[in-house]
Amino acid sequence: MPERAAGLRGDKVPEAPVRTIVAKGMVRMAPTMAVPSLLREYGVDPAPLLVECGLTLAQFDDPELTIPYERRSRMLLRCVEATGCQYFGLLIGQRAGLSVFGPVGFLMQSAPTLRAALDVIVQSFRLHNPNAATEY
Repeated sequence: MPERAAGLRGDKVPEAPVRTIVAKGMVRMAPTMAVPSLLREYGVDPAPLLVECGLTLAQFDDPELTIPYERRSRMLLRCVEATGCQYFGLLIGQRAGLSVFGPVGFLMQSAPTLRAALDVIVQSFRLHNPNAATEY
């Protein structure tokens, strides 16, 4: 079992197993909630595009809903193709706040410094998205 820093008495404390709130291979809908409205702004009807990707408009009503990572990636690619906007993902990110990261976002907002907020995301992002790697 991995070990971490010594406890108060100098004894080794066993590393806790990593737990996630999202199953491996899945992602939360929250970061992509702006997709339908952004598609409309570009004159693209979101419903047929989403159906092509195995999604529906109704799925965007629940930010906690999880979908397969591959399906979200395919949706984002189709959004870029349909709009011709190479920075479509950036526009989605601009419309999202830290709340899209769920509990991790709350911890970041509560951090006393920017450094502490970055530490939170690096140490805890796997809770939000077990498919991602973070470091700085």
